[in-house]
Amino acid sequence: KQSQRVRRFIFAEHSIGPEEAPSVFPLLLPSLESLCLKGNPLGTVGFRALAEAIREGKTDSLRHLDLESCGLDKEGLQTVCEAFKEREGGWKVETLNVSGNRLNEADMMVTLCSVLFVALLPCLRVLLLRVCGLRDSPYIEELAGVLKKGNLLNLETLDVQGN
Repeated sequence: KQSQRVRRFIFAEHSIGPEEAPSVFPLLLPSLESLCLKGNPLGTVGFRALAEAIREGKTDSLRHLDLESCGLDKEGLQTVCEAFKEREGGWKVETLNVSGNRLNEADMMVTLCSVLFVALLPCLRVLLLRVCGLRDSPYIEELAGVLKKGNLLNLETLDVQGN
């Protein structure tokens, strides 16, 4: 008997939140290549659940992660970034979308930049940071520093529109 492989999972906006995330994320299939959580306010509890799924290897096949407008806050970002750091051999994500989250608050850009290097995200090709409030932020310098050091060797697209 052949099992079906789900490769893409797209949640409708406002269909999953902090209450549902701890129940749903542990069920992520190892074959999942794309996860779209756009427009779902996950809250700290939801981001903890996502980080735990990352730590447990339930997202090892993931190539595209869309966290656009998920209400990513400092604690949520730190939790997810720590999970990235714990993945031995790096995380295979090629596209990371954190657009629409206020990355200009509370050193969030510093936290994000702490994982933006080839040892942790060796396959990262597309980084989307649209409408993150970075226009007049000193944190854009953090991102420039990552690029200047050549920490993202495979990066092809960096989108910072609307900042």
